[in-house]
Amino acid sequence: MVFPHINLADGENALIMHCRITAILIQCLLVTSVAGQVPWESMISAYRRMQLPVPHDTWDLCTVTYGQTVFLAFADPAASADKMEFLIGQDTIRNTMFWRFRKWNHAAHDRVEDVAPSSFGSNPFDSNNALATAIQCRIRGMTNEASRLFILSQSIDVGTPGGVFYTRRNSDPMEATYRMGWSYWGDRLLDKDTRRSIALSNMQYIVSACQPMQGKDKLRLLHRLALTVNWEKALIRGDSVIGPVDRLLDVSYPTTNDPAFRVSFDFREAPEVQALISSTQTNIDDELRRYVSDERLTRAHSHGIMKMEARYLTIGDMVAYILDKRHDPIGRTK
Repeated sequence: MVFPHINLADGENALIMHCRITAILIQCLLVTSVAGQVPWESMISAYRRMQLPVPHDTWDLCTVTYGQTVFLAFADPAASADKMEFLIGQDTIRNTMFWRFRKWNHAAHDRVEDVAPSSFGSNPFDSNNALATAIQCRIRGMTNEASRLFILSQSIDVGTPGGVFYTRRNSDPMEATYRMGWSYWGDRLLDKDTRRSIALSNMQYIVSACQPMQGKDKLRLLHRLALTVNWEKALIRGDSVIGPVDRLLDVSYPTTNDPAFRVSFDFREAPEVQALISSTQTNIDDELRRYVSDERLTRAHSHGIMKMEARYLTIGDMVAYILDKRHDPIGRTK
């Protein structure tokens, strides 16, 4: 390695240059060390087993800016600006009128540490997207970027401490990979196009494969998801029918091009909820009360605030809100 000449007479400039060189050397040593210690093959195997997305072979690694945050993402270089598609961590984002991007350029922007290490901000449940992108880079043979992104992914706590989707910094690489997959499928449950049975299968696998994730909070979530999947299977068999309350299961985000809209959507504005609030059906209150303890998971969630994690809303949660509004005309949502 050739070091730049430092004129000791420059005083402060020499010290700054020395610090920069030291930082570069430390980073190089870390990358070299990580490359030999991270169980990449096992992580890639788990990543694929959890059915997490892999960028197309023709996609390039780009820097992507949303607001003041910069991300690394794979994107299709042949797509037009208004139809660009990015794979940021585990999230595929289409239509980039809200995004700015350029192809990854080592000379112009060679510090992976400048890139935001967590999820890009539109998901209720945070995930370590730096780790996802690191694994994607490794799959594509970009070993240096993969190692540097892995170091970055280990530098932060992700999510709300104590929450169902929390990942502590410097976690075991395999545990961090499983937790990242758990967050991916947990967030996908909120999308109306996601088959809950596939999410359940992957989340059950994750918990069975990672002993530290076998806590009561995650098992409770799996239980509620299984109740929902079993009801859907009964519906397919013809053993169940869809009633007005059952329609709450698929209250979800309206289709929008703005990824930030997912954060602001309020389930109380959904037409299915409003229809039950204003219903004049005979004995509707008695019918609703039958569902107050229903633990099936809807695709809606409550927003996390301060140190409280966002959480899924059950049928029972939504019915309790509807009953409250039916008997509180002043506070009723119009």
